[in-house]
Amino acid sequence: MFQDGFPNYLRKDVSIVSGMVLYENHNTKIDVSEDSIQYYQDNTWIRFPYRIYYTDFSDEAIDNLNPCQKMILHCIYSRSCDGYVRQKHMYSLLRTCYEDWAIPYIVKICDEYVLEILELTYEVLKRAGYRKD
Repeated sequence: MFQDGFPNYLRKDVSIVSGMVLYENHNTKIDVSEDSIQYYQDNTWIRFPYRIYYTDFSDEAIDNLNPCQKMILHCIYSRSCDGYVRQKHMYSLLRTCYEDWAIPYIVKICDEYVLEILELTYEVLKRAGYRKD
């Protein structure tokens, strides 16, 4: 379900995170919106749901993931139907040295109507400055 939102070389990590998302939400009605976001990046179409309807992860569960898996999880949950969850995960994503494949998730959240998330994104990026490793 989330594989199309990330480069193919991340398939194993995306599968691990997807499995955890489904496991964490096994007693909850879960779904994704029919609408999707599409970007063309590195000669590949990147596609991810406009919204997801999943219960948020606990910080303890996130701590068990490796850095790449955490970044994948933060990208996925940046599409949450809950603005507070989107803000939490976007903040966590922006505080990492995120990879280029995370940029479509950051760009997408910047065109949304939640002013607090937009201000947070701007402030974190402004403090970090532009850095290209």
